[in-house]
Formats: sequence, structure tokens, C-alpha cells
Amino acid sequence: MMFATLTFVALSLNDAQTRAVENSPAVSGARALVRERLAELSLARHTPLPHLFGDYSQSVQASNTNTSIEQKFSTVGIAISLDDILATSPAVRAASASLLGAERSFDAAVRAEREQTIRLYFAALQARAVTDFRTKALATATDDYNGAATRVKNGDAPRLDLLRAAVALAQARADLAGARAVQADALDALAVEAAVDPHQLDQVAEAPSVPAAAGSTPEEAAKRAAALRPEARSLLAAIDAQHAAIDAAARRLLPSVTANVAAQHGTDTGIPVNGSAVTVHLDLPIGNLSASTIDVERARLDELRAQLADLQRTLALIASASVRDAQAADDADTAAQQARLEAADELNAVAVGYREGASSSLDVTDARRTFIAASLSALGADYARAQAHALEEVIVP
Repeated sequence: MMFATLTFVALSLNDAQTRAVENSPAVSGARALVRERLAELSLARHTPLPHLFGDYSQSVQASNTNTSIEQKFSTVGIAISLDDILATSPAVRAASASLLGAERSFDAAVRAEREQTIRLYFAALQARAVTDFRTKALATATDDYNGAATRVKNGDAPRLDLLRAAVALAQARADLAGARAVQADALDALAVEAAVDPHQLDQVAEAPSVPAAAGSTPEEAAKRAAALRPEARSLLAAIDAQHAAIDAAARRLLPSVTANVAAQHGTDTGIPVNGSAVTVHLDLPIGNLSASTIDVERARLDELRAQLADLQRTLALIASASVRDAQAADDADTAAQQARLEAADELNAVAVGYREGASSSLDVTDARRTFIAASLSALGADYARAQAHALEEVIVP
């Protein structure tokens, strides 16, 4: 047997990952951040549009007849800022890059959730398989004890054989109790992660086999991960956004200009007036604050570049290790299955020898202990192999 032969009938591995992603708080938070960045991008795109404005003023004036009259003006027009126009391109660029970063962070959260679910899924399957194996081992230990009791009663075996069988039976009961506790914990963890009723995990069925690892080398996987993993792409987007921030800081060196164009209607010194009104406001910054701001933004850019270099190194190691783990899992599974077969042959030989008087009950106990350990190792190797291949599909883009 070269693969974990069980899968949950009501919850496939893909379904478990989908449900886990849908119910993950981390993924939900990352999704909300994407919506926020999308709204910021929309705001940046609409910033340079002209603004409608309206004014009304009323004041008292002196007339030629030494009486007071009212001055009234109503003004309606549009205003546009040169700053808004100049800042639009870098602002939109920065917002777009921030949105891309949020999207990549969302992808990273999804990927992390999938990895976690894969581990929980196979841990639950393995725990169930171990419980089934321990149940069968208890049945075998019970049969051995009953057989030893019969042989001792008939005078065909010493009482020591019965004591050894009793010890093995007690150990089998303890092992089964521990396996059941581990199974309950593993199933509960998977049910919570995938947001399903634990009873949906009661039924299992045989799963298709997984082919041996083939395809990309660790070096190829490392290159793809460093360039394509969402974490790296997120930092690349942040670097792009930082370039936009530098551009925006540089534009602050330019004077600020605001222009208002309006139609005005009212009375002045009691005389009706109508016409257009134009106001231009110029604000010229004094000092070198913008240059200092540019230095700050450039320092942040250098920090992001350093973070990217470190992240790409880490991702390359993770991806190459994932490929090696899958390849090693294939080899380990093959070796574990072979060891299990050899342990089974040894147990059969010792059992035959015991019946023929060529070996003792101690030999049988040792051979059975070896077979149980080899079987559990083979079982673990099956599930470790399946998990390694599933994780490789998620880790290596």
C-alpha cells in the first residue's frame, strides 16, 4: 500500500479547503482590506474633477444720502486645484499598487488557510486509521490472551505465557484509549476549521492513489516561488506604491494653485450687478520640507527592497524544501511498506515456531511489537506522503 487509502465521504480535501477559506477570520480581514483599497482607488480617480461651489454674502454700505443700504451677492461656479491635477497620476498609481498589495495579501491568507486545512485533514484521517488499527490490535491481543489461557489450562504452556498475554492485552487497551482521544481531538479540529458538523466525518471511503513525485526540481520551484508567490508580489506592489509616494513628495515642491470661476449676481450700492468672477490663489512653499519628505520616502523604499530580498530567500527555501519533502516522502513510504511486510513475515515465522515449540511466547511478543511499530510507521508514511504532495501543490505556484 503506497497511499493513505481513506478519505472522508462527506468532506473531500478540496471541499475542506474551500469551506475553511470561506470561514477563516484571517481571510475575511484580508478580503475587507481589498474592499477598502478598492474604495481608495475610486476616490483617487475622482479627486481631480472640478468642484461645484456656491456663496452668498450680505453686508451694509453707506449711501450718498447718508443712509445705509445692503450689499448682496450670490455666486455659483466651479473650482479646480492644480495640486489635484498634478497629484492625480501618482495618487492613482499609489492606490492601484496598494490595491494590488491587498489582493496579494488576500491570496497569501488563502494559501496559508489551505495549508493549515491540509495538515488538519490528513491528521484527522491518520488519527482515524490509527484508531482502527489499534482496535484490530486489541482484538488480536484478546485472542492471544484467550489462546494462552486455554493452553495454560490444558498444560500446553507455562503460566508465564498467560502473564505476558495479559500485559500485551492491557497495553493494547491503553493504546486504543489514547488513539481514540487523539482521533477525537483531530476530528474536532478539522470540523471547526472547515465549519462542518463532526458527524459529517464519520464515514470514510477509499481514496485514489497519488503518483510518485515528478516534474519540477527544487531549483525550479524556488525560482517560481520567489517570483510568483503572493507574498513576494505583495511586496513588489508595495515597492511600486512607494515609488508613487516619492513622486508625490517631489510634486510638493511646486506651488499650489487653486482657481475659481463663477457667475455672480447681486446689488452693490443699491445698483444691480451681474457678471463673472474669477479667483486664483497661489501658495508657494518656503523651506526644504519636501526634500526631507522625499528622503523619508526613499528610505522606506530601501526598507521594502530589503524585506523583499529576505522574503524571496525564505520563499525559495520553503518551495525547494516542499519539493524535496514530497520526493523524500515517496522514498520513505516505499521503505516503510517494505519494512512492514518484512515485520509481518517475521511475525508469521515466529508464530509458527511457537506452535511447533521452536520459539517462546517472548519471541512472539517481541515480533508482534515490531510488527505493530512497523505498521504504524507505514501508516504514518502513507499519510505523510499524501500530505506532502497536497502541500506541494499549494506551496509551489
